[in-house]
Amino acid sequence: FRRVLFRSFQNLNEERFIEYLTKQFPSPSPIVGIGDDCAVIPTERGPTEQGMAWLVTTDALVEGVHFLKDQIAATDLGYKTVAVNVSDITAMGGEPKYAFLSIALPREVNSTWIHNLIQGVKAACEKWNILLLGGDTVGSKRDIFLNLTLMGCAITERIKYRHQAQVGDVICVSGYLGDSGGGLKALQEKIRKTEDVEYLLRAHFHPEPDPKQGAWLAAYNALHAMMDISDGLDCDLRRLIKSSHKGAIIETSQLPISVPLTLVSLENKWDSLELVLTGGEDYCLLLSVSADDFESVQNSFQNTFKSPLFNIGHITDQTDQLIYNKHGEVIQMRYTNFDHF
Repeated sequence: FRRVLFRSFQNLNEERFIEYLTKQFPSPSPIVGIGDDCAVIPTERGPTEQGMAWLVTTDALVEGVHFLKDQIAATDLGYKTVAVNVSDITAMGGEPKYAFLSIALPREVNSTWIHNLIQGVKAACEKWNILLLGGDTVGSKRDIFLNLTLMGCAITERIKYRHQAQVGDVICVSGYLGDSGGGLKALQEKIRKTEDVEYLLRAHFHPEPDPKQGAWLAAYNALHAMMDISDGLDCDLRRLIKSSHKGAIIETSQLPISVPLTLVSLENKWDSLELVLTGGEDYCLLLSVSADDFESVQNSFQNTFKSPLFNIGHITDQTDQLIYNKHGEVIQMRYTNFDHF
């Protein structure tokens, strides 16, 4: 039996593993379990109370997979451990509240590094008013392992899911794409640290999700689907359209690319479009908005946050079909997305 099970997982990837887990652990309604940015657990309420729900998410950062100890400051690593979870709460329109941190450390890690790591966690918790209430600390034979579980809350009727996209919706993102991937590539290639490269490194080491943006957007009925971009636009948009049983067309000329990424890519002969689509760890929002209401939502968002929503395409009725255009002409993409397995 073990050999049969092992062979069935020979070609395992992250998506298939999540599908397997979803089938093994179905969630009874009205609880929402595996398959979105957060689990959703409705709370009890009285007849005159507004419905609320707990949002619960968890993310692990593994040395050698998600970070290299000699390339990221311990304070940045601690901060990022919290931030990536805040991004999940943000993506469903919630407010982060309570955290639980588990740490596995090899014996050779010194006390100064551990102190700095915890100071990074503390800085992030203070920024987003999160209470760290517990967790676990264990030893590790080799690598550092960090796992944070974060609880948030949201008004039930305003929670946004990735399966609610509708045909004709405008697809938009709340920030520049590819900067974090550019920062990682700069580390890998050990290029000279110019001001533009430092900008990319900051995007990689110190993500800044904004729960206020998520909650603000969630209040709009015209916003149908929402999620964060953690594994790259291509990968995460495919998740959104698969969950919604829809398709999408993306106009690559409208993808938001920052000036630093453009300049560093030109100087180092990088493919900036590949970084935009597959770089990952952008931690901005990906959403679909009713075409009739998009301009109004876009203008209000700009006025409120002094930051744009970038229109990059639209939702179609072609299930699971993601098409890329350049100035209206279909182009072929052959990039490979990151896979944890």
